[in-house]
Amino acid sequence: METRAEGPPEALEAYLAWLHQGPPGAWIESVKAYRSHPTGAFNGFTVEF
Repeated sequence: METRAEGPPEALEAYLAWLHQGPPGAWIESVKAYRSHPTGAFNGFTVEF
């Protein structure tokens, strides 16, 4: 699975912490985070399967 996010540093850190835990019942094997400069291309979100 891949996810991309932009936002304030505090929000991104909270999101990264949540990714390590996941929703109830999830089994998270690993999380890899790559940081880059924000593009401003995101103004909302979608969930795709």
